[in-house]
Amino acid sequence: MNYDSIKTDTNIPFLELDLEFPHENVMDEILKVPKNLFITHRDDISNKWYQFVMYGTTFDGTRSSWEDLNNTWTAEALEHMPYTVEWFKNYYPSNNFSKIKVALIKPGGGINEHTDGNQKSFSIGNRSTVNIAVNNPTGAEFHIANTVIPFQPGSAMVIDFGQLHSVTNKSKIDRYHILVGQRDETDEFKTKVIESYQRSS
Repeated sequence: MNYDSIKTDTNIPFLELDLEFPHENVMDEILKVPKNLFITHRDDISNKWYQFVMYGTTFDGTRSSWEDLNNTWTAEALEHMPYTVEWFKNYYPSNNFSKIKVALIKPGGGINEHTDGNQKSFSIGNRSTVNIAVNNPTGAEFHIANTVIPFQPGSAMVIDFGQLHSVTNKSKIDRYHILVGQRDETDEFKTKVIESYQRSS
């Protein structure tokens, strides 16, 4: 099956991509980011959900558009997470990011069931495309399509956020994931999606 068919026709809620994400080094940086840079996000549908914008308008512009062409690396990301910024520049299979955010869900927190837009498919440009687990403590679960995504530290999932999904953190540990939006679909990205689909079939 080709990339476009996988993306739009399969109705698959998620696929795991082989990105070899250096989660331990990234976690070291995240834990040194000043806590006041993590901003409450969408408290109308969530509890104890905070975000820090790495690539966007400003570090606190968590609700700004994914499609803003002025989005760029925030000064705070360059200061506090230089290793992570360089990893995305050099190793993530995109040449044109739309937005990147570190998402924190504190113990006892969660996100109510919802969809991000009406379009069902792996989406490019107008919302998050890939969710990367920096850590994923036991008791933290991402629910979608009547299943739980098997996140492990370092795993990266392309997710159909147009399907109903929710998150809980019933652990006693802060849960950190990185949400990645991109405007392009490089050959490398397409190959990783196809390989993931073939592994899961």
